[in-house]
Amino acid sequence: MPLKFERRASRVAEKEIIQSAINADAKEKKTTNNNKTNKIQPIKNELASGDPELANGFNDQKGLKASLEPEKKEDPTNCFILTPKLVLTQWGQSTTLHGIWSVIDSEKGILIRLLYFVCFSAFLILCAFQSKDVIDKYLEEVKTTSIRTVTSGAEGIPRPSITFCNRNIMRHLMGTTDAFLKDPDLFFRIRTAQYTPEDVDKLPWLANATDRVRKFFQVSGHQLQDLLPVCYEQISQAKCDEKDFKMTVTYDYGLCFTYNGKNVSSSGRNSAVILHFNLESYEYEDGSISGYNPPALRLAIHDSDDIPDFNSASAFMISAGTSSKLGIYSKVFQRVNTTKDICIEGNNHNLKYYNFYTMSTCLTECFTEYIVKKCNCSESIFGANITDIPNCSPQVAYVCVFPAKESDEKYKTHQIDCADRCKPPCIEWEYGFQLETQYDFPRLVGLENDFEEGTNPLSSLVDAFCASLQPDQTAYLSCAQKTLQKNILVVEIYMTSNRYEVVQESLLYQDFMDILPQIGGTLGLYVGASLLTILELIEFIFRMITCRVYSTRA
Repeated sequence: MPLKFERRASRVAEKEIIQSAINADAKEKKTTNNNKTNKIQPIKNELASGDPELANGFNDQKGLKASLEPEKKEDPTNCFILTPKLVLTQWGQSTTLHGIWSVIDSEKGILIRLLYFVCFSAFLILCAFQSKDVIDKYLEEVKTTSIRTVTSGAEGIPRPSITFCNRNIMRHLMGTTDAFLKDPDLFFRIRTAQYTPEDVDKLPWLANATDRVRKFFQVSGHQLQDLLPVCYEQISQAKCDEKDFKMTVTYDYGLCFTYNGKNVSSSGRNSAVILHFNLESYEYEDGSISGYNPPALRLAIHDSDDIPDFNSASAFMISAGTSSKLGIYSKVFQRVNTTKDICIEGNNHNLKYYNFYTMSTCLTECFTEYIVKKCNCSESIFGANITDIPNCSPQVAYVCVFPAKESDEKYKTHQIDCADRCKPPCIEWEYGFQLETQYDFPRLVGLENDFEEGTNPLSSLVDAFCASLQPDQTAYLSCAQKTLQKNILVVEIYMTSNRYEVVQESLLYQDFMDILPQIGGTLGLYVGASLLTILELIEFIFRMITCRVYSTRA
């Protein structure tokens, strides 16, 4: 048979099969409708006998259908179809959490699922510990420190103040005062606080309780014009101005002087200040009594808005017969104020005797409070503005102040309380130094004519001890050198650089928004979670609860 006739026969056969199926389906529907009619008719006849109107309503075929079919309920979660297990399966397939689907996929082997479960749990625990560590650092206000270098601007390099005191507090020879010349024991009585009313008549300032200490040390201490015969500024090629020096009287260090240098436009030795000190060792007290031998000079470097602390790392002593080069560098600390580590901002303080706040002023005032309470008088301290309390007399100082500092246990306890009470300032300047010292100084090579002609500023000192030897030049110069080595020291002070370091503190996490990226990065690295994963978990929990409620009702 030709091919085209075979195709026609197959098409006819297909049509016959399809028509047979349609006829069978129609017959089945007709049979079903007849069955429904047979079931409905008795009900209709029964209702018609009681209520004709109700019977007429059943004449509508659609109404009969609706009355027989079960009522459909709204179920947005499809919980009549989805079981909690299916909900979990769907969520595991769609969630962004890594490894969840491999744990709940029943098609995988039990060992693979167990491996994924162990790894996922371990990563989740590790993530929780790291997130807790981040939150703890935020709550504990952990700090971080950064260091940067700043170059000084047009205002110049801030030069610190230099406070110096002769190691010997009281001179053995009290100058040319008539009272001391006529009564050599007067100085001993004043020094030991055993002066008499007759002594007060000779020295009226002893009767002034608020001024006697200052007067006493002014008379007995080494004077500025004697202690510093030469002061020269390299950058201005001129002598230092007397206005740059400020005198201070203290019990602990006697007569001291502070050099408040101006800002300098350049660094290095070309901008140095050269100081020649005469320690006046011939005026020193006997070492067996005062303990101040050998001759030396106390120096302390501090900010111009601070007081010197001779017990700090920025204080030192230089002995006579030396030449020192003192290079100073500066550093700024910028602290952050937290609830645990408090720092004092600006002038936000409650100091009574100082107009500015530093650790030194706070501690000094705190220590003074104890002395005032115990001795009913105040010490003479650096920079303090004490007007309502009289200064302690030398007698009270020896009887009350000094013993309290040396052996009073309550004073030591008070010192600890002061250390806890005084907080560091939020912005603080700190100075370090590099000290190069040359011993066996000075050498008089080339200076012979200066001393012989009296043109050297130290000629008067040399003449006082060596004038009788002047005819013999060798003996004279030898005497001059020994005299200078016992009394003179030279200090050259300069800034090492026009840059300074800024050490700045900051919180590791400023606020809660700073820790979110840290926690989010940890979650994303270990389990692939994000903020959207939280919504997925909420949706999953909601569907599980809803399906459980619907299943219980059904």
